Amino acid sequence: MVFNINNAATMIRRKCLICLGFVVFLGVGILGSLPGFGSEQPSIRVNRDQPTPGEQSLEEGAIRVILRSQPDREMDWKLHLDYQVFYNDQLQLSDRRETYYFGEVSFRPLQGRSSLDVVVTTFTGGSRCCLQYEIFSWRGDRFERVDIGPLDGGGEFKDLDGDGREELVAIDPAFLYTFAPYVGSFPPSAIYRLEQDRLVNVTQEYPTYLKARAMEMYTTIMEAKQDKIPVNGALAGYVGQMALIGEFESAWQVMLENYDPTIDWGLTRYNDAGEVIQEFPDFPTALRFFLEEQGYI
Repeated sequence: MVFNINNAATMIRRKCLICLGFVVFLGVGILGSLPGFGSEQPSIRVNRDQPTPGEQSLEEGAIRVILRSQPDREMDWKLHLDYQVFYNDQLQLSDRRETYYFGEVSFRPLQGRSSLDVVVTTFTGGSRCCLQYEIFSWRGDRFERVDIGPLDGGGEFKDLDGDGREELVAIDPAFLYTFAPYVGSFPPSAIYRLEQDRLVNVTQEYPTYLKARAMEMYTTIMEAKQDKIPVNGALAGYVGQMALIGEFESAWQVMLENYDPTIDWGLTRYNDAGEVIQEFPDFPTALRFFLEEQGYI
């Protein structure tokens, strides 16, 4: 969907294009038009460029949320979000969060059609990172809270199988910077489902989505290569994506036919002190080691 109630998305895209030069692989771009927002659900959205004065209310069934947003007086693009959550008109919780550029409070069916969860989405700022989510689920006599993030590259809430329950579709951040700069990375999918008070990785339960995503990755890689844009980082993600659906060997062949042997990004590994701890002779060797280490093969 397009975040079109204001120009926050346009502003962020311009910033990415200016700072990064090549936005097609960026997590913000590959997950949706704006990270953190998915299929349409009841929501309140605010942004620093056009703040909404006063309070806004969102209500569905027994749940009601009141949101007040105020721009920061000293720091550009920073917002203060104050929210209260009610159940049957009884105040259950209140909190304040800071966000940059935009924020959202939404009701989402994360556990099925019979109930809605309150999701508070905030952004840490910067051209690359990160989305944070607070999920509040009603459990008999109180709201239970699950915190997600900071989530690099953001995520998108989508009902992937039409069962009325939304999943959080994100990326595997382990692939970021490993074989290319952030903007040159195209990580595999990571899909999560809310189960009671925790997120469960259910990525491989959605092979149709994963396959379609892999085809998008392949198309993007081929187009980038035609434009003489380095693709090693994206190829790493493509091989990982295909491995998730049991098609590692065919993807590996694609990688061998298209990688750039002159690029040495990812061939040397360092510890936190900046000391060299491992070196690889070429990209395929480094990639295989990494995929084994991360459990893809």
